[in-house]
Amino acid sequence: MELTPSPPTLSLSLLKGRLVSTVKYPRGSVASLSVLTVSISVDTIAIRDKKEEKVVHLFDVASGKELREGKPLCHKVEIVSLSLSQSGPGSQRQLAFLDQNHDLFLTLVRETTPTQTYQTVSLGGMVGSIAWNDSTNMLAAVTDGRLAVWYHPLVAFTNKDLLPQTLVRQEDSNFKKSAQLVQFVGNCCVLRRDDGALITTSVSPFPAILHQYAASSKWDAATKLCRFVKDPALWACLAGMATNARDLNTAEVAYAAVNEIDKVHYIAEIKALPSAECRNAELALFSHRPQHAEAIYLQAGMVYKAIQLNTDLFNWERALQLALKHKTHVDTVLAFREKHLTELGSKETLAKFIECQGKVKIDWDTIRSKIENEENRGLQ
Repeated sequence: MELTPSPPTLSLSLLKGRLVSTVKYPRGSVASLSVLTVSISVDTIAIRDKKEEKVVHLFDVASGKELREGKPLCHKVEIVSLSLSQSGPGSQRQLAFLDQNHDLFLTLVRETTPTQTYQTVSLGGMVGSIAWNDSTNMLAAVTDGRLAVWYHPLVAFTNKDLLPQTLVRQEDSNFKKSAQLVQFVGNCCVLRRDDGALITTSVSPFPAILHQYAASSKWDAATKLCRFVKDPALWACLAGMATNARDLNTAEVAYAAVNEIDKVHYIAEIKALPSAECRNAELALFSHRPQHAEAIYLQAGMVYKAIQLNTDLFNWERALQLALKHKTHVDTVLAFREKHLTELGSKETLAKFIECQGKVKIDWDTIRSKIENEENRGLQ
């Protein structure tokens, strides 16, 4: 695709010349845009704001409308370059960007969860240049005189604990801080040294194959590949991919291979849950997304589970808010809050709880009976 400036809009067309979309650039002159401040994928356009360099506008290619409910991405520091991932579905489209401090960040362009929370995660510092792979969602960067490749950066949004295990680094005298990544095609990275010479280096071909298997849901083939290669980084990628695809059997095998025994036990507990809603909510918790888990419970009508989730996380105000809104288990929240404060030897300080004290009778026998009824109903 080709991006043509025609102030105050940008015209996106195919190489044959057919117009695909027209984007209204909100601020500044489109003539000032450069390869560092604009990135295009098959479904998204990212443009750094000319006047406010901490801001990135994200547009949908098909409609030309701004994404994220019309709210741009706002960073704390000026952004110097950005790049969109080039493969995978739109729901997994990622934007990598470098700021003025040479810190590398990653964010999802679209958010498909009910909570619509847009996360931005840090991948590292001292980064000079970045490049996405042309056919898979692998990300390469020149950082501190080394070539770093994240085999599966998307795992930062599903299980950040795995992210360091999916990163491999290569050292070479050619990878100086001034070297710039030109492209990342197949399993080859092309860099340009400060003297203008082009250098080609290769990375393992197996992560790309694993990405293809995962995209086709060929989990048995993916597991066999990991067993053949015996690379911990590949197993970590498979664990993240399988978790994101909710293939718990494959995820269990992959986590065992990287010695994440606690996660193996947790996945086994998730598999034993009676309903799909409970499994999906627990998987969201497993991925450190409690708001998403709560939304799943509420959509399924499991109000008590949503309340229990917040009490387990000591999110007392949200638990009471849900109980009051749905007019259920108010006494349960107050009782567990009182028990928590007693164990800490503290007094109540939250205004909402102080307001409810004395208005609601706390009877542990009644509360236990209600909880038991909720659990029995969940098993049906």
